[in-house]
This record gives sequence, structure tokens and C-alpha cells, in this order.
Amino acid sequence: MNLSNLAYFVDVVQAGSISGAARKRFTSQQAVSDQIRRIEKHFQLPLLNRTTPITLTPTGQLVFHSAQRVLEEMAQLEAQVERLRTPSAEQLVISTGLADTPPFLSKVIAEFQALMPECQVTVIQPASSSGELKSPPPEADLLVGNLPFAEDVEFVELFRDPVCIVVAESLLRETFGTQWQEVDSALQQGRGYEALNELPFLFVQGLEWQRDKFPYGKASPLPNGGSMPQLMCRDGRCAMVYPVQFARTTLKDDPQLHIYPYEDPALHYRVGVGYRRGTALSQAGVLFMQAAQAYFQAKTQKNPA
Repeated sequence: MNLSNLAYFVDVVQAGSISGAARKRFTSQQAVSDQIRRIEKHFQLPLLNRTTPITLTPTGQLVFHSAQRVLEEMAQLEAQVERLRTPSAEQLVISTGLADTPPFLSKVIAEFQALMPECQVTVIQPASSSGELKSPPPEADLLVGNLPFAEDVEFVELFRDPVCIVVAESLLRETFGTQWQEVDSALQQGRGYEALNELPFLFVQGLEWQRDKFPYGKASPLPNGGSMPQLMCRDGRCAMVYPVQFARTTLKDDPQLHIYPYEDPALHYRVGVGYRRGTALSQAGVLFMQAAQAYFQAKTQKNPA
């Protein structure tokens, strides 16, 4: 048995059929079946129930989960070795946790390259906005994204920001009628939050679900799997939960948007930079993490909350 056998086995499970794995591999069904038989011969137990779609036996479930880990670790090893083949120029590959690049990242990279100008920095992003990375992909040295990361990721927290609630004035008027100014005044003073539950599409009832999931001010994920554009609240049909600093700097000049404090110490927008535990971090990786920390420390001292 070898890694190729395991890779074929994982393909069959993920495709749900031998024919599906064969199409992915551009090979025959017989070739895929031969690979599966080699693994079953090695373990001397069946791994698959030949149903439609194919299902796993108890042994198959164990082998499948272990095979995924082995193949992932091998991919990481190969990516690290590949970077060592070209030592002439220092390289640093940074993955963002979300499909949108954090607005601060270019500034941190500029600070880093002032210290290490010979280093080539590449930023990669997830292929889909629906997923959020919690571990660096095999081809990346570092991950910059929302905390918490996966348990096997060593990280430093760059900054944390309490949240606020942003509501369009038109929505307040529509919902509360002649009493909207009283509601507005109470919310500005940090009172009357129960009134917010009357607003449509508001996340107050789902804040527990939102914990540690605030993206970089670009969009907020919905429990139903959709997403809400950055300033949809302008049309008066919804309200949003935002990090305070983002709201203060980006939304403050719009008189139609009302920003209210939300005092909950357990709710923070948290961002960090990390690397997979056990990875030999390069000098560039160490220096970037230090530069990122220094950047946000200086920013905090300049603009205290």
C-alpha cells in the first residue's frame, strides 16, 4: 500500500462512486477498483459498501479520516520542500482567512518590506467567499484572518475591536414611527436594546452565532448561508453589526446611518496571524509577525479606544 492507493480511496469516497473517481483521475474504473482492492488486501477488511452511492464500513471510516490527514500532511511537506529548492530569493506566502483581502494587510506588508526589501511577498486567498480558513493552506507560510484559528495553529492576536450596531434612519422611522427619536436617544445612551429585536433582518438575536465571525467590514455572514453587502443598511431594510473602529472610520460621515454601542465584552472582532504548529517558520515569517504586531501596537497608541 502507498500514498497513491490512499489518494484513490479518498477520491472514491468524496465522489461517492468508483466511476466518479475514475472521471476525476481520467482513468478507467478498473484502475480505480484495483487501487481499492490493494488497500483492502493490506488491511484484510472491506472498506466500502458497494451501494449507490458508495458508503463506508467502520474500517473504511477509520481509514478515510486517517488518509485525509496523511495526504494533507504530505502536501504540506512537499510545499515546504519545494520552497527550499529555490533558496536564492527569500519568499513569504501569506494566505488571508477570507476571500476579501483585509484592508490593513497592504500596510503591514509595506512595513515588513521596509525591514526586508529583498523578500518577495505573495498573498493568496480562498477560492470561495463562503468558506473561512482556520489553518494555513499547504502553499502558505502564514495565515492572516479572524480568530479563533484551528487548534494546531500557533498565532499572535493583532487586534480586537468591540462591536457596534449600525441602523439606517429610514428603518428606525419605518419601524417605530413617531417614537423613533426616543428609541434613537435610548440606544445612543446604551439603553433600550430590546427595541432592536423589532427590526427586520437584525442580528441581535443571533449575536451568539456571530461571535468571532466578523469579517473585515466587507460582508456579514447570515445563518442561512447568504451574505449581506457592506452597506445594505443604506436602503433602510436592515441593520448590521460592525467592529467599532470600522464603523467610526467608514460610516461616520453618513448622516442616515446611526451607530449604537453594544456593550458585550464577549463579542469582539479579533484578527491574528498564525502558522501551523510544527512548521519551521522562516526568518521572513518571524519578521512579518513581529512587524504586524508592531504596526498594530503603534496604531493603538496613536488611536486609543
